[in-house]
Amino acid sequence: MLKQWILVVLVAALSACLSGCGKKEAPPADAEVEVKSMAEYEAEAKKDINEQNMDAELKKLQESIEADTPQ
Repeated sequence: MLKQWILVVLVAALSACLSGCGKKEAPPADAEVEVKSMAEYEAEAKKDINEQNMDAELKKLQESIEADTPQ
């Protein structure tokens, strides 16, 4: 249950960062942009987050969200 909650927080933070960051620069016309699906983000999170590092990962997410939140 805790892993699922952490996964949801991770995906939400990534989504918020990707959609809400201030600078909107257009990618170069000749560059291919890789777009990940929700399933790819979930698979990456499941691979990167485990019982040993979940507290550290949650702290990173909280710090990232706090840094992106206007004061």
